[in-house]
Amino acid sequence: MFSKLPRWVFAGGALLVFIAGIINATGFLDVQHQGTNDLTGAPTLLGIAISHHDGSLASYFAALIGAVMVNCVVGGLIIQDSSLRLGRRYGVVQVPVDQRRMRLLFALELSFLASAVAGVWLFDSFNVRALYVPALTGVSGAAYAAYRQLTRHRCA
Repeated sequence: MFSKLPRWVFAGGALLVFIAGIINATGFLDVQHQGTNDLTGAPTLLGIAISHHDGSLASYFAALIGAVMVNCVVGGLIIQDSSLRLGRRYGVVQVPVDQRRMRLLFALELSFLASAVAGVWLFDSFNVRALYVPALTGVSGAAYAAYRQLTRHRCA
């Protein structure tokens, strides 16, 4: 499946994750320090620590994220795409890693981290009005969808 994905999926996925990270960082800094999407926690706090030039805290969260990623990779290597069954040897890695999948996941994680840094910068500059940035991307997405619908009906 991942070997057949077009290249634009990488950029599109990274953009969506970037938007979510800006929203999350702004929400974390303004809304009683609560994350606002499903990718909360360590990546957002790492981005905040980087933005505030707190090297020791950034190292802590980077190590935490690294440990979680290693755990996920090892678990994925062991379990693969099969369903869990009694009697299967889950302690043995079955096949090599799909490099394209790893690049996509790494790109998404880096995009989320960069968006947390950008979200802190936007929040420091514009306070909660920083949420206008991801809102504008949503408006442009809706405009593009409307455009696509109009051009499909004209061509038909």
